[in-house]
Amino acid sequence: MLKLSKTQEKIAKQKRVGTSVIKGEVHSGKTSVAVLRMFYLLDHACKAGERVLFVCSNEPAKGNIIDQLKKYHRLENISLFEDEPKGEAVIKSIDDLIEEAADKADVHLNLEICPQIPQQLILELLPKMRKLYPKVRWLKKEQLDFILHELTWINACGYDRFEEYRKAARKGAAIKLPKNGNGRKAIWQLKEQVNEKLRRQGKMTKDQMNLDTLSYLKEDTLRERYRHVIIDDAGELTKVQLECIRLLKSEELGEVLFLMDKNPSHHAFAWLGKGASFKTIGYNMTGHVKHLVKRKVKLQTKKEKAKELTPLEQFMCEQEERHLKQNALEKAVQRSETIIEPEVTYKVKESKLPWYVETYRYINKITGMETVFQRDSSAGETYIDEVKQENVEKLPIYTDIAAGMPIELVDEVSGQFDLPADFLHHRKNTYILHVQGDSMVGANISDGDYVVIQAGNVNSHEIAAVYYNGATTLKHIVQEEDHILLVSENPKYKPIVIEDGDFRVMGKLIGVIKPII
Repeated sequence: MLKLSKTQEKIAKQKRVGTSVIKGEVHSGKTSVAVLRMFYLLDHACKAGERVLFVCSNEPAKGNIIDQLKKYHRLENISLFEDEPKGEAVIKSIDDLIEEAADKADVHLNLEICPQIPQQLILELLPKMRKLYPKVRWLKKEQLDFILHELTWINACGYDRFEEYRKAARKGAAIKLPKNGNGRKAIWQLKEQVNEKLRRQGKMTKDQMNLDTLSYLKEDTLRERYRHVIIDDAGELTKVQLECIRLLKSEELGEVLFLMDKNPSHHAFAWLGKGASFKTIGYNMTGHVKHLVKRKVKLQTKKEKAKELTPLEQFMCEQEERHLKQNALEKAVQRSETIIEPEVTYKVKESKLPWYVETYRYINKITGMETVFQRDSSAGETYIDEVKQENVEKLPIYTDIAAGMPIELVDEVSGQFDLPADFLHHRKNTYILHVQGDSMVGANISDGDYVVIQAGNVNSHEIAAVYYNGATTLKHIVQEEDHILLVSENPKYKPIVIEDGDFRVMGKLIGVIKPII
């Protein structure tokens, strides 16, 4: 068996079959979980003849998966079972998978496949393009890298009609390309002329072959199908590659499992790894994202560690030491026979309350004031010290937010919370998020709490709800010269460095609602 933690094994052997994502750092065990998951699907979710497709981002990754399979099972003809197999495991690299579909459709018509557009071909076409579009100043040799990048990006995103490319949001391009400008017209016409000239030479680019294969798969009702699909390094794949995989999944109930690094991809044409939503490729991952944390390794001595750490890392280590000392003190107090009165005591009436009366503590993060209040869910009423509150704000509750690893953003209202209006000081554009995780415990925000967020600007060092590359999290925002840091209030979580990608602030923290049981 694979050596996994209890959490990893639980994920690999869950009975639920559907769409899900496993995110984590490098060496956090994502691939090992996926291999064990494949065994589970073959044993429990496949009938005779049905197949599980394991897609790898490249040939070395494919070799690694096959080696793992050989280590734990005898592998014969890609089948994991010697006697009456229920299902069959198929391990392919993404290039092999698309090339097989292209061969079946004869997409390339025996053309030679070029890994990329020849630079010389672009240089030959530029003089003609400058005459057609004299106002487009970047149509010159010095911008060759940008032109090649844009042509490849078009194919990687799956735009086979100019109208689609003209309307596409184009973020991160080295040169601004207005949606209705001549720049996009020039690039598209150049793309068409490149394809035409290559065909006359008996050639086709790999990206164009992938795009044509996608078009074929959309029309071919007899294409090869797989009951379950596992996609390794999904954050490194292009949109076209991901769309091709989706079309190879059968319409029967089955599983699609994505494995992704938690950090943004460095691949220039990656889709999900650059922050695109799963909804753009036909999947709804609401509540279906799981996170794996890399196992801790033995720490160096303090002197050895201090020599290598940056000032920020040293600060995090000091924060961890304070956290450990605080825990030790709390345990000592619990063991002590002396009763130590806390500075602030909340006296909730000791009478037995009916089940529909809930008690909460509200911490105002602006004023620092704390108040205990009760909600009568049967009557929809709110009380402070048994006094009914006439003015309440009905705030929407929008989803979980991670106080730990970022989680997939959900934009649906899951309920509402009646809060005394005095707590909010008439603040507008305010809403509530449910906390998941322990990264902000140092700020008295625990797993299961509710946080009140006010939409708007946030200053450096304030706590905010942020959206980053398709996920949300609650963190201190620290602005440095060339990047932004998302810093936790728990030493076991390292700061998240924001350098690029889809990042925006959802609002700042103004209050915390803590259930009192």
